[in-house]
Amino acid sequence: YYIISPAGDAGAVMEKNLVPFAKDTSEGNGKVIITHKYLSGNYTDLIISVYSGDNATAMSFPFTSPNMSYTHIYKAKGNYSIDVYFQAYGQNSSTKLMIRVGLILDFFQEKHRRLIRVNEPTVFNLVRVLSNETFNATFQMNPRNDQKTFDYNVRTVQTETMYTDVGPNQAIAVVDYDGVLEA
Repeated sequence: YYIISPAGDAGAVMEKNLVPFAKDTSEGNGKVIITHKYLSGNYTDLIISVYSGDNATAMSFPFTSPNMSYTHIYKAKGNYSIDVYFQAYGQNSSTKLMIRVGLILDFFQEKHRRLIRVNEPTVFNLVRVLSNETFNATFQMNPRNDQKTFDYNVRTVQTETMYTDVGPNQAIAVVDYDGVLEA
């Protein structure tokens, strides 16, 4: 019989490849699920190291159960490449994963004007990354809010507003995805 390293039969997958960047905490949570073809319980000789792709210190821990997970908190929107390394008995293997933190790709005023006349319509566009699910977007424009739905495979949603008072105004787009609000 042969004694083989369990490192070659270990793997990792992302729970979700696209996660929202929460408006209230300014964070996005990426969850890596560790898998193994044969191991069914605690096996501390198999060491897993996860490099999150955002210059954070790698996290290393032993294999404790099939489908165990590791969650990393991202502090900025963006695309990240995650490297997961498995090591046991001098043998190594690795898996590369990708994650996108943030659903909103861009939110902009159609004509990019700094000054808008009172009672003059202006159009805002919200462009998203995820194009194959339906979710709601709320455009918060003083003095009113406008609720829109991103339907399946719609990439850009527009809203038009007319400001009736002189003064500074702020336009914000907020999307609700899996109960997480992103602005």
